[in-house]
Amino acid sequence: MRTRPGCSFISIRIATAYGGTAMKWLGYGWRVLANLFYLVVVVAVLAGIRDPGEKSIIAVLGLIYVTVRSTAIGQGLGSMASAASLQQQLDQIRYRVDGAFGLPDRSEENTAMNTVRAKLLIDAFFLGIVSLVCLGFFVTAHG
Repeated sequence: MRTRPGCSFISIRIATAYGGTAMKWLGYGWRVLANLFYLVVVVAVLAGIRDPGEKSIIAVLGLIYVTVRSTAIGQGLGSMASAASLQQQLDQIRYRVDGAFGLPDRSEENTAMNTVRAKLLIDAFFLGIVSLVCLGFFVTAHG
């Protein structure tokens, strides 16, 4: 087996043995752990603030942050879907115009887009929880 410079024999064996599936699930797990960490930090910061006015301001800033991130995630998902659709249409047009053009296999691109989509949906789920936490702290700050 030929190895690449900087790669060990064991890492190549592991990558070929699992076919990348283990790395994909490791990426999902890392994304969940990172978002749990962010959630714990948000709760700790908001719970540590004693001044109700300051707590309200920080909670509103958290809600603004969630809104900006949610908008970016929505735009990213929409852009990925439209890019995939556009590429499919361009392939069909090229196939019909050029008889020698064969329709390419886009399964790798679709798999990569599904992986990114899943990670963005994980982020969106945790952003929803952060928004509820911020909203809860905002409502109870003056109560």
